[in-house]
Amino acid sequence: MALWGWTPLVVVIEAPRLCVSMREMYLLAKVPTTMDAFMLYGPVVEDGYGVCYNPHADYMVVCVASFRSWPGTDSQAFADALVDSLRQMRHLCTGVAVSRSQ
Repeated sequence: MALWGWTPLVVVIEAPRLCVSMREMYLLAKVPTTMDAFMLYGPVVEDGYGVCYNPHADYMVVCVASFRSWPGTDSQAFADALVDSLRQMRHLCTGVAVSRSQ
C-alpha cells in the first residue's frame, strides 16, 4: 500500500496523468570537452529526441537523434529549428544578425 495505505503503490505509479507528466520527449546532455568530440544520446520515447551538445568558445557541436520509424519525428527539422533559434538568441543578445551560412 502507498504511504497511508489508501492505494497500492503500483496503481499510483501507473496512473495515466502521472505517466503523461513523467514522459520525457527530449533527452538533453551537455558534454563539455576541448575536443570536437561528442557522445550521442538516443531518444527515451519513440516520439522524442535525444540531443547532445558540446559548447566551445565560438561554436557548438550538436547531435540530434530520433527514431526513424516514428512518423512524427524529424531530426533534420529539429536541428534546423534549433540552429534558427540559436541565431535569433545571438541576434537578441548581441544585436548582430547571423547569416544562414554561419
